Amino acid sequence: MYKKNYCKSFEYRRNALDKIRDMLGQVDESTTLGYIYNPNTEQENLDIMNKALNRSNKKSQKN
Repeated sequence: MYKKNYCKSFEYRRNALDKIRDMLGQVDESTTLGYIYNPNTEQENLDIMNKALNRSNKKSQKN
């Protein structure tokens, strides 16, 4: 949650996306954009991650 707030505060101050990305140590701009423009709540994001992990675990158990 901290990175999301940090990114949004910088974005609102009209800082360049590259500058924000560099400050956070991120390589891909899409990662930074996800923090700035992600419309999901923290719980929704956790649910999405848990679903993905569960699918990954099920696939690895089959092999």
